[in-house]
Amino acid sequence: ALQSELATYRDTLRQLSTSSDPILKNMDNATIIHITSRETALNQRLMNLQQTLAKDLQSLNSDLTRHSRFDFAFNTVDSFLKEVDETLHGEEPNKSSDETQLRERLGELKALSTQFSHRQVDLDAVNHIGYRTPLAEQKSQRLRDLNQHWHQALSDTTERYKTLRS
Repeated sequence: ALQSELATYRDTLRQLSTSSDPILKNMDNATIIHITSRETALNQRLMNLQQTLAKDLQSLNSDLTRHSRFDFAFNTVDSFLKEVDETLHGEEPNKSSDETQLRERLGELKALSTQFSHRQVDLDAVNHIGYRTPLAEQKSQRLRDLNQHWHQALSDTTERYKTLRS
């Protein structure tokens, strides 16, 4: 909207300049210089406004891209943690359980630990983007909660694996 208003203003200045040319022939030099200098000042101010707007739009687009990348990275880690929660909510076989059940559960927990290792890159990415992006307080809190959830789930996985293994 602001760009179109500036374009309209620029067009109006051009029309005004074109319309004033025949009138300027009948004016004294001091008036012509004054009108021309005012026209030049208005054109320079318009160019400055257009440049400032272009920079602001570029900055805004950059911020939107960073926020999109943050949301994508956040959702990737959050989805993984939901899968982890589902796996951890499974019942732990006790020591008197069938050895096959114990091995299966150990395999699940070991696979989960491996996934944590591979997914650490995703957590690092969301933290890196979050650190470099000005986040609203709500998003900052969600990031803190995500990190706490990650570390708690990793700790639970490791602890359950050790417990079943012994």
